[in-house]
Amino acid sequence: MGIVGALVAAILAFTTVNEQIVKPRTVLASVNGNDITRRDYWRWQGVQLIEQVNQYSRLAGLLPADQAGQYRQLAAQAQTDLNSLWGSTDTDDQALQRMVDDQVMVQYADDIGIEVSNNEVDRYILNRFSPEDAPLIPETPTPTLIPERAAFASETAAAAATATSTAPPPSPAPTQRPLLAPPVMAGDPANPAIPVTSPDVATPDGAKASPESVASPDSPASPAASPEVSPTLNADQALQTAEAGYETYRDSVFETARISREDYETWVARPQLIRQRVTDTLQAGIGQRGEQVLAAHILVGTQELAQQLRAQLDQPGVTFADLAATQSTDTGSAANGGDLGWVTFGELVKPFEDVAFSLDPGQISQPVQTEFGWHIIRVDEHVSDRPYTEEQITALRERTVQQWLEEKSAIADIESDVAATATTVTSVFEPPAGAPPPPSPTAPTDPAPVAPEPTSASLPRPPG
Repeated sequence: MGIVGALVAAILAFTTVNEQIVKPRTVLASVNGNDITRRDYWRWQGVQLIEQVNQYSRLAGLLPADQAGQYRQLAAQAQTDLNSLWGSTDTDDQALQRMVDDQVMVQYADDIGIEVSNNEVDRYILNRFSPEDAPLIPETPTPTLIPERAAFASETAAAAATATSTAPPPSPAPTQRPLLAPPVMAGDPANPAIPVTSPDVATPDGAKASPESVASPDSPASPAASPEVSPTLNADQALQTAEAGYETYRDSVFETARISREDYETWVARPQLIRQRVTDTLQAGIGQRGEQVLAAHILVGTQELAQQLRAQLDQPGVTFADLAATQSTDTGSAANGGDLGWVTFGELVKPFEDVAFSLDPGQISQPVQTEFGWHIIRVDEHVSDRPYTEEQITALRERTVQQWLEEKSAIADIESDVAATATTVTSVFEPPAGAPPPPSPTAPTDPAPVAPEPTSASLPRPPG
């Protein structure tokens, strides 16, 4: 009996040490020697899951019952993941990669002159709970549109308004502003997996949710009463509102996620603020117009086939559009005769881009190899200064930040069990911003042969 007792005690001691010391301290990733332990991951992911539960639940409460079900299911799944998070050895690769990317940004932000003080982090946290009409931190002003881009924006808005008036309203997507979600409160007795918002929970704009204003997820949202116009808060009132909102958030979320204020600043708030600063700084250098080419391409899998098709283009009666429609594996552009629309610098993989921007209007390239295959490129127009569309601006902004992150990740000493998303090579092409959509299957077609209705849009973009 003494031996059995000692064995049981040893097993219990080992289990305790493993659960409370070894497992939480296991290093999941490291950036230049700065470790991300499993405990850090549990805390960070706990905050994200809590806010997902509330975001999805809130959306479900704003929708009619026949549309709310999918969001209630997403909320329930996030709640299940939260309940099983602490103590688990399972890791969401995307979540861990986000933490790695955050640390890369934190450590290399000073390369572009960004430094963030502790006071700025404190202010940033409170600002997330300030009234919408009285923020503690002024928003970055939007640059004035040049006339051509203003016209593009008006055309886009008009098209969107027309589409909205003729199509059923789309289901809203969950917000991507994690700090703005209200905290998890008492569970819904009818569905314990989905927490509901307490009548006294601070909302992102600093207001309080009253019982009458909280819609039931099981019933259609009723028309809201005409809101009362409230005076704009002064600076002291806005700060008090933000502090009250943060305290409510802290008291519920911090305990549930088992995260301290210091860890919250280190792993959540400071990375978010620095990511925002890095993004604003890098995107500030993007103008509203630049060099562009109007291009088309044919994509095939082998050099031999590409050379054969290029030789055919020199023969009478053979057109680029016909070969693209019948031979190109880029299903997104084949139905349009290979047309890619206007392309800017930074949208395409470098070998493609180098050749496309070296061609004069009317020229067709020799076969060009990228990781996607072999391309034959035709340039129809080449202008040195053309206004960007809204889609191009968005693509350039995203690509500028991603490219900076890729460059810094390449020089950083990163150890992780997951492959860096910044260097992942995609095997599916994506169209450049503003590329012409494929024709509708019901639309009349030209006499020239066309490819079957495309199954996916595709175009060469840089990896990641």
